[in-house]
Amino acid sequence: MAIHVSKISGLGGALAAKTNVTDRVADPGAVINRPVVATRCSSYSSGLSDGVVTGGTYRVQHNATRTAADLQVVYGNFYNIDVDGPNDITISSAAIETPSGTFYPLFFGGQRSATIKPGGILVSDPVGVDIVSGAAFYTRTYVTVASAGQKWPVGLTTQTGNGEGNNASATPLDLSTSGTVPTAFAFAYHPLAIVGACSPRNQATLALIGDSIFRGQADSPNDNGYIIRAINKTVGHINLSVSGEQALNFQGTTRARRIRLARGCSHALVELGVNDVGNGRTLAQIQADLLNIWNALSLRGCKVYQCTITPSTNSSDSYATTVNQTPKSAGFGPGVCIRTQLNDWIRTVPSPLSGCIEVADAVESARNSGLWLPNYTNAGDGTHPNVAACTAIASAISAQVQSLSV
Repeated sequence: MAIHVSKISGLGGALAAKTNVTDRVADPGAVINRPVVATRCSSYSSGLSDGVVTGGTYRVQHNATRTAADLQVVYGNFYNIDVDGPNDITISSAAIETPSGTFYPLFFGGQRSATIKPGGILVSDPVGVDIVSGAAFYTRTYVTVASAGQKWPVGLTTQTGNGEGNNASATPLDLSTSGTVPTAFAFAYHPLAIVGACSPRNQATLALIGDSIFRGQADSPNDNGYIIRAINKTVGHINLSVSGEQALNFQGTTRARRIRLARGCSHALVELGVNDVGNGRTLAQIQADLLNIWNALSLRGCKVYQCTITPSTNSSDSYATTVNQTPKSAGFGPGVCIRTQLNDWIRTVPSPLSGCIEVADAVESARNSGLWLPNYTNAGDGTHPNVAACTAIASAISAQVQSLSV
């Protein structure tokens, strides 16, 4: 019998006090307050499955960022900027696969299967497994829908070199606790978060809130980017970023589901702003929206850091030089412009910020020049830092990011 999980309007309450309670799903409000203990946790930023497949087992690799026990896995049925999934989806079976190849099945209120209503969040019962800090392990998730034409959210791309993959099809097969999952490239259905009891307890956990730059567009492999490079598998995190998102979008109902997940994080790193500038918004408008975001995260117990905004330019020589670059729009220069004013304001660390992540200086020809260093963005792009730029930024900020503590 499947447990059905509807939308959750509030996150108050506590876990069931009795360990023999098996007829309900643990309250997400209490569980999400536990620390995030693994990498490769993310909201679903890549839309929906194709409506042809009706199920599939997804195998995704994670790295334990601290020694952890009694893991709980969090799933959801919403995508992009907090859009409800179009139909019920069912976690028909799921498991944690340890480095030794042992499978630990997940249960949901004592059942192996649970159905998530559109907009819902589902949390597994604690799993009695210990994972050593630094160890690579996998989640296997067998997700199904009732019929062809129905869809489930998808997010991270599978990295086949890490043994990730899926077998999604119109005649799905459950490979959650046995068998070999094909290492096929695809957008995956995966955990929103993996939380647990852990040591040390003073290590930071991060909510990442940004746009396609925080999603690693123009970097390699997929879903990398400078912030994931800077974390370097050492800090538990949930990537809540959505390509194309503005600070304008991460407000009200369009963040209501994702921002709840930040409750399991001690820190929030915000990268939003470049799309606001590119869309011609005023400095005051962007500042007001960023302040709203920072205050909302601070209210949820996060120490908040804002990244400075990188350039956006055109080039007549594929970014081989600085002299042949011109700003994509007036907000990016030349000279004093919305971006430079925004960055100068961020660098003052306005309340409630706990700090600034200095990104722009690592890739600009000079502070506030508005020009990429040569070959730091790809031909035909001009907005996203490429592999070389992401590597340079990560080198500049990794010590700061990895030293954050509770």
